[in-house]
Amino acid sequence: MNTIVSLLVSGFLLFCATGTEALAGPNEDIIAAAKLGDKAAVETAINNGASVNAFDPLAMPGETTALGIAAANGHENVAKSLLDHGANVSGRDGLQLTPLHMAADHGNHSVAKLLLAHAADVNARDFLGATPLHYAATG
Repeated sequence: MNTIVSLLVSGFLLFCATGTEALAGPNEDIIAAAKLGDKAAVETAINNGASVNAFDPLAMPGETTALGIAAANGHENVAKSLLDHGANVSGRDGLQLTPLHMAADHGNHSVAKLLLAHAADVNARDFLGATPLHYAATG
Protein backbone atom coordinates (compact mmCIF):
# COMPACT_ATOMS: atom_id res chain seq x y z
CA MET A 1 0.00 0.00 0.00
CA ASN A 2 2.82 2.44 0.85
CA THR A 3 4.39 1.78 -2.55
CA ILE A 4 1.14 2.74 -4.30
CA VAL A 5 0.86 5.92 -2.25
CA SER A 6 4.50 6.77 -2.98
CA LEU A 7 3.95 6.23 -6.70
CA LEU A 8 0.83 8.40 -6.67
CA VAL A 9 2.59 11.21 -4.80
CA SER A 10 5.61 10.98 -7.13
CA GLY A 11 3.35 11.09 -10.17
CA PHE A 12 1.49 14.10 -8.82
CA LEU A 13 4.73 15.96 -8.08
CA LEU A 14 6.05 15.16 -11.55
CA PHE A 15 2.79 16.44 -13.07
CA CYS A 16 3.05 19.66 -11.09
CA ALA A 17 6.67 20.17 -12.12
CA THR A 18 5.85 19.51 -15.77
CA GLY A 19 2.88 21.86 -15.62
CA THR A 20 5.00 24.66 -14.20
CA GLU A 21 7.63 24.14 -16.89
CA ALA A 22 5.05 24.12 -19.68
CA LEU A 23 3.84 27.54 -18.58
CA ALA A 24 7.18 29.21 -18.01
CA GLY A 25 7.70 32.64 -19.59
CA PRO A 26 5.78 33.82 -22.64
CA ASN A 27 3.58 30.70 -22.74
CA GLU A 28 2.25 31.62 -19.31
CA ASP A 29 1.59 35.12 -20.62
CA ILE A 30 -0.40 33.94 -23.65
CA ILE A 31 -2.57 31.67 -21.49
CA ALA A 32 -3.27 34.49 -19.03
CA ALA A 33 -4.07 36.87 -21.91
CA ALA A 34 -6.41 34.32 -23.52
CA LYS A 35 -8.28 33.95 -20.22
CA LEU A 36 -8.66 37.73 -19.90
CA GLY A 37 -9.55 38.30 -23.54
CA ASP A 38 -6.63 40.69 -23.90
CA LYS A 39 -5.68 40.71 -27.59
CA ALA A 40 -2.81 43.18 -27.10
CA ALA A 41 -1.26 40.97 -24.43
CA VAL A 42 -1.67 37.92 -26.71
CA GLU A 43 0.19 39.78 -29.46
CA THR A 44 2.93 40.81 -27.03
CA ALA A 45 3.32 37.24 -25.79
CA ILE A 46 3.59 35.97 -29.38
CA ASN A 47 6.20 38.65 -30.15
CA ASN A 48 8.09 37.50 -27.03
CA GLY A 49 8.20 33.91 -28.28
CA ALA A 50 5.02 32.33 -26.90
CA SER A 51 3.64 29.38 -28.81
CA VAL A 52 0.21 30.04 -30.32
CA ASN A 53 -0.51 26.42 -29.42
CA ALA A 54 0.51 26.82 -25.78
CA PHE A 55 -1.69 24.99 -23.32
CA ASP A 56 -2.59 25.34 -19.69
CA PRO A 57 -1.63 21.98 -18.15
CA LEU A 58 -3.34 22.90 -14.89
CA ALA A 59 -6.70 23.76 -16.46
CA MET A 60 -9.58 21.39 -16.03
CA PRO A 61 -9.97 19.00 -17.78
CA GLY A 62 -6.30 19.51 -18.62
CA GLU A 63 -4.09 20.78 -21.35
CA THR A 64 -6.56 23.32 -22.71
CA THR A 65 -5.01 25.40 -25.50
CA ALA A 66 -5.01 29.18 -25.59
CA LEU A 67 -7.47 28.97 -28.50
CA GLY A 68 -9.73 26.64 -26.52
CA ILE A 69 -9.66 29.05 -23.59
CA ALA A 70 -10.55 31.98 -25.86
CA ALA A 71 -13.34 29.95 -27.51
CA ALA A 72 -14.85 28.90 -24.17
CA ASN A 73 -14.81 32.47 -22.91
CA GLY A 74 -16.19 34.06 -26.07
CA HIS A 75 -13.07 36.12 -26.76
CA GLU A 76 -13.49 36.35 -30.53
CA ASN A 77 -10.74 38.94 -30.99
CA VAL A 78 -8.22 36.76 -29.16
CA ALA A 79 -9.32 33.66 -31.08
CA LYS A 80 -8.91 35.53 -34.37
CA SER A 81 -5.44 36.72 -33.41
CA LEU A 82 -4.36 33.20 -32.43
CA LEU A 83 -5.75 31.77 -35.67
CA ASP A 84 -4.12 34.52 -37.74
CA HIS A 85 -0.80 33.52 -36.15
CA GLY A 86 -1.31 29.84 -37.02
CA ALA A 87 -2.95 28.31 -33.95
CA ASN A 88 -4.22 24.77 -34.48
CA VAL A 89 -7.99 25.08 -34.94
CA SER A 90 -8.29 21.40 -34.02
CA GLY A 91 -6.10 21.42 -30.89
CA ARG A 92 -7.58 19.13 -28.25
CA ASP A 93 -7.62 19.16 -24.47
CA GLY A 94 -7.50 16.27 -22.01
CA LEU A 95 -11.08 15.25 -22.82
CA GLN A 96 -10.46 15.48 -26.57
CA LEU A 97 -12.52 18.68 -26.81
CA THR A 98 -11.67 21.03 -29.66
CA PRO A 99 -12.10 24.81 -29.50
CA LEU A 100 -15.32 24.32 -31.51
CA HIS A 101 -16.69 21.99 -28.80
CA MET A 102 -15.90 24.67 -26.22
CA ALA A 103 -17.45 27.54 -28.18
CA ALA A 104 -20.58 25.46 -28.83
CA ASP A 105 -20.86 24.37 -25.20
CA HIS A 106 -20.73 27.95 -23.97
CA GLY A 107 -23.02 29.37 -26.66
CA ASN A 108 -20.31 31.51 -28.19
CA HIS A 109 -21.76 31.66 -31.70
CA SER A 110 -19.45 34.31 -33.12
CA VAL A 111 -16.38 32.33 -32.06
CA ALA A 112 -17.91 29.13 -33.45
CA LYS A 113 -18.46 30.87 -36.81
CA LEU A 114 -14.86 32.09 -36.78
CA LEU A 115 -13.57 28.57 -36.06
CA LEU A 116 -15.74 27.13 -38.83
CA ALA A 117 -14.37 29.74 -41.24
CA HIS A 118 -10.92 28.37 -40.36
CA ALA A 119 -11.97 24.78 -41.21
CA ALA A 120 -12.79 23.52 -37.71
CA ASP A 121 -14.00 19.92 -37.88
CA VAL A 122 -17.74 19.84 -37.14
CA ASN A 123 -17.53 16.06 -36.84
CA ALA A 124 -14.73 16.00 -34.25
CA ARG A 125 -15.62 13.68 -31.38
CA ASP A 126 -14.63 14.00 -27.74
CA PHE A 127 -13.70 11.06 -25.53
CA LEU A 128 -17.39 10.09 -25.24
CA GLY A 129 -18.03 10.44 -28.97
CA ALA A 130 -19.93 13.75 -28.76
CA THR A 131 -19.55 16.31 -31.55
CA PRO A 132 -19.72 20.10 -31.25
CA LEU A 133 -23.36 19.87 -32.36
CA HIS A 134 -24.11 17.72 -29.29
CA TYR A 135 -22.58 20.45 -27.12
CA ALA A 136 -24.54 23.19 -28.89
CA ALA A 137 -27.81 21.28 -28.38
CA THR A 138 -27.20 20.57 -24.69
CA GLY A 139 -25.01 23.53 -23.65
